Amino acid sequence: MKLLLDRLDVDARRAFKNYQNLKDFFKEHKDGFIAAAAKDTGKPAIELEFNEWIGVTSAFTFLDKNLQTFLKVQEIDSSFPSAIGRRQIYQRRRALGNVLVLGTWNFPISLHLVQILFAVACGNKVFFKPSPNSKALYDYFANAIQGSVLVDQIKLIEPEDKTFVEDLKSHVYDHLLFTGGSSAGDFFAKLCAESGVPCTIEASGSELAWIGRNADLDESVEHLMWALFHYSGQTCVAPRFWWVHESQFNQTSAIINEKFRKYEEEFLKRPPLRTKDVEIEHQKWVDWATAQGAEFISSNLRPEFKLGKIRQPLDPASPQTFGPAAVLIAYKDENQILDWARKSPWSLMSTFMGEPSSNESAVLARLETKAICLGESVATAADAAVPFGGLRKSGQGEVHGLQGLLNMTYVQSYIGVKKLPGAKLLGAFPTMKSFEKLRSLEDVKNKISNTAVVSVFKDLKKNFLFKGENKNG
Repeated sequence: MKLLLDRLDVDARRAFKNYQNLKDFFKEHKDGFIAAAAKDTGKPAIELEFNEWIGVTSAFTFLDKNLQTFLKVQEIDSSFPSAIGRRQIYQRRRALGNVLVLGTWNFPISLHLVQILFAVACGNKVFFKPSPNSKALYDYFANAIQGSVLVDQIKLIEPEDKTFVEDLKSHVYDHLLFTGGSSAGDFFAKLCAESGVPCTIEASGSELAWIGRNADLDESVEHLMWALFHYSGQTCVAPRFWWVHESQFNQTSAIINEKFRKYEEEFLKRPPLRTKDVEIEHQKWVDWATAQGAEFISSNLRPEFKLGKIRQPLDPASPQTFGPAAVLIAYKDENQILDWARKSPWSLMSTFMGEPSSNESAVLARLETKAICLGESVATAADAAVPFGGLRKSGQGEVHGLQGLLNMTYVQSYIGVKKLPGAKLLGAFPTMKSFEKLRSLEDVKNKISNTAVVSVFKDLKKNFLFKGENKNG
């Protein structure tokens, strides 16, 4: 057993070494990745460093602290008796094999470089296909990886290449990590189900932000505006539905109007909507809310930037949007929020502003969402220690955190027995007729609790199980 355990540790050490090599590679090429992502996304380099690269450094911190323990072979106590000695169980987390990472264009660093880190850290080989809108990132990554010690660990697929779909059907890949829109997420979830390939789908959300009754309204509005507008609304965790108690609705609405105009010139510094599809979905969402009675104010400088208000809850079955718009909603009772969230097809992340009261805490404890940010928004997407993923149409599975490591591995068990002196395996298997001679299960329970396991089996063999039934036993 010792030689086997030593060999298993070799695999764990190799995976950790691959992680260290990749960590050094990313550190060396940090400026190049940021410059490429800035070209693709239109984000300022300084924003990419503080809003995206921080997710990579968070992953370094998490993996440095937890990876070796996670990969280490663990001895597990057995609850199952053995006739010849003490049962020994050893378990390890083993790499899945080939992991396909399909990239999205809006957060190529904080999402995909971290996903690649987690996959490689667990011993997997990664195939990374960036978005067609991430050509600069692809070019830089593909050139930088050549000649690296990681060239056999990470393979890049050209952004326009579509042959990966057939490869997915043919089981070239052992797991799919997908981040993108809900329609594409539905397609790949169905494809993986038909092909028998496990997948992790992160597909977007239409997130709620709840401004608590004792929250600082001025601070809450300012923070939620930043969370919504910092990338022109082009983020899956942007808060779209801002809930406030009806007694604070007018005051909050006035603060929104004031701050919206105050920061209007800042909107000019935000990137444009990235694709025509995003523009179309954005306008459909605004039209959908307007049709239900929402009243919007629009930026004079960037008309697509909008904030609305309505005194009754909107239909929870909202369409998907990826643009800079949100609606302030008045509620009478906290349970309205809970009911609305349960009926929503989207559930990725929620935000609560303020210190929750007893009633608010009771609702937060029942809110069905993968993450609830208290006092701030969107932080979970960049914190590599926090599992990130959605429910319902917002996705399945998680990346990041312990769940992200579990998602990139499977458990393998080795079961043996440390024999007692002189103990031998039974020579035959007892038949059902033999067991019928035992008076009751309670007798067996009492025997096992009061007698050594070896003695029990000897007694059973001598007096009940094989007497007159198996002469060779």
